[in-house]
Order: sequence, then C-alpha cells, then structure tokens
Amino acid sequence: GDHFTGVKKRLTEAELNCIYNASDVLISTSLGEGWCLPVPEAACAGVPLIAMADNTALREIYDAIQKIGGGEGSKMVLLPCSKNGNVSPHDNSRVRYPVDVAMASRAIIGSLPLNQKRACPNGAVLDWGNWDRIANEFLRLMIQ
Repeated sequence: GDHFTGVKKRLTEAELNCIYNASDVLISTSLGEGWCLPVPEAACAGVPLIAMADNTALREIYDAIQKIGGGEGSKMVLLPCSKNGNVSPHDNSRVRYPVDVAMASRAIIGSLPLNQKRACPNGAVLDWGNWDRIANEFLRLMIQ
C-alpha cells in the first residue's frame, strides 16, 4: 500500500533504488551522524562516487566498508573537515567540525569517475548493509 508522512508520499524501496541508480555522486557534508542511511544505501546501490565528511559515524561506515573490500561499484572519499568547530546549545553543546569546502571540492573533483559504468556492489557490502543484520546487532547492543 501507499504510505504517507505528513502530505508527502514515502518512496518504496524500488523507487529509492531508482534515485540512487540515477545518481553519479552522493555527497554528505553532515556535521555528525549517528548512523547515516544515505551512505550505506548508496554503497549498496553501487553509486560510483560517495563523498562524506570525515567525522562521527561517517568515518566508521567508511572504515567498515573498506575493511570488507569496499564497493566494486563505488569509490569512497573522505572529505576533510575544518580545524574550526561550531558549538550549538541545541546539540548538547558538542563541538562539530564542518567540511572544509575548498579542500572537499578538490577531493571530490580529483575523485570523480570518468565514464565509469555502474557495477554491482561487493556482496560483502550488501551483507553488511542488510537490515536483518543491522537489527540483530542493534538488539545485541541494547541487551548487553
């Protein structure tokens, strides 16, 4: 059935996959992520270039995917963060480091795939991004 959030229709998994398959690059300049769905989803869909801030869970996701051999269809690049942090009282006064725009632009341009055909991602990446595995890991962490 159709599912709605507010007045916006939610995408089906197939529709979301179509968006990722139409994308050549996924860029995340997030100040911090606890999990970050777009990066693992893009890796599982084989987006040719995934560029993400070198912070919080984004770095952990990058390291995990590299450890299992990376995505055959995706090149991943970490975007350098500024040495100057931001503090927000609405974020438990955590110091967050934004992406250094000039350095990140050079990293993205230097990593752009030229005429790269989309390949199937590494099977290990698909296994790692499997929601049943993630749910079981989350449950294991919660009951410890």
